[in-house]
Amino acid sequence: MSKASCTSQAGCGWCADAQPGQCLAGGVDGPAAGKGGECFSWLYGDVAAAAAAPKHSYSYLQAGQLLDYAPEDGSYRVWRLAKPPRAGCPAVRWPAEATGTLAVRRHELAVLPPPHADAITLMDYDQARAR
Repeated sequence: MSKASCTSQAGCGWCADAQPGQCLAGGVDGPAAGKGGECFSWLYGDVAAAAAAPKHSYSYLQAGQLLDYAPEDGSYRVWRLAKPPRAGCPAVRWPAEATGTLAVRRHELAVLPPPHADAITLMDYDQARAR
């Protein structure tokens, strides 16, 4: 089954973690439980709309955590790196440790060295205002 025919069916999504991709039962948040359970390259719904999906930036936080931030809508996920490393991609554990939406949109975030071991320091840069 092709990616386009898969994603055009209600209740189905395309997982491209491995080649070739695979059509799985699921929803907007990923594959249905018991159907593989995890997919990091998940496409659900209209393929054309997905091409315009928000871009993500990734920053290493600390202690094996990775920040995944989408500037268009402010959504973020904090992933735990897989130990030992998994073969191929992805190198993070499913599901994300934390998810949410920041009030900050259309900005760039960068992780700076923390003031102490149990802190995270982010630098927020607004491209539109050059601040």
